[in-house]
Amino acid sequence: DDGLSVKSGAKKTQIAGTLTEGTYILKHDGYYYLFGSAGSCCDGANSTYHVVVARSENLLGPYVNKIGESALDNGFSNLLYRSPDVVGPGHNSELVMDDAGQYWMLYHGYDAADTDAGRKVYLDKVTWDDDGWPMVENMRPSVKAAAPVIDEASAIRTVSHNNDNNKAVATVSNRRVSDSLTIKSTAGGLFSWQMTTVGGERVKAGRAEGTASVDTYDIPTGLYIVTVATQEGSAVEKIVKY
Repeated sequence: DDGLSVKSGAKKTQIAGTLTEGTYILKHDGYYYLFGSAGSCCDGANSTYHVVVARSENLLGPYVNKIGESALDNGFSNLLYRSPDVVGPGHNSELVMDDAGQYWMLYHGYDAADTDAGRKVYLDKVTWDDDGWPMVENMRPSVKAAAPVIDEASAIRTVSHNNDNNKAVATVSNRRVSDSLTIKSTAGGLFSWQMTTVGGERVKAGRAEGTASVDTYDIPTGLYIVTVATQEGSAVEKIVKY
């Protein structure tokens, strides 16, 4: 539940060789895509970092590249290389989807014009070819491109974690939940609460005194916003339903 432990009884399964680090798996249209970074990440202008990918129809493999070579034998297909503008692009975080259903990849690299400034964060759009493989345009970091589509959130009030005395007025635990979460007013007394999607759709709401236990087993997995209003002020927390 805390996201910090391996489930009891789970067994380690090797799915790739020694080529990559910073790995991430995304399921898309029936395949599991294993992204990773290879090369040297941190040598400034001499960095050889780049992003590679393999895929499998099963989470535990076998993962292969575009020509069928095994990821266990370091068989990966290239996704993103250096360019005249960005050196050593890699260590991509999870791919995120914008409100238009487009995938985006965050990663770091060196500005070729100022490598002494250290690594910087970059963003590029990921599309899918006719065979279902992910692509970054020209396999190079972009210099200028259309931005992700982010709809304006609605029905979420602007609230503060603390009141005027800088004292927390309510707590929400756990932040990563399966079946339920607990909302507690630090001063006791009556309070109201609501749970919304990040898009502002209210999925649950209620009133309680002192403490409330909220069932979450019946809502879809994803990120939610919990807003609590007490006599001393308001608080807002993010939770993840898994």
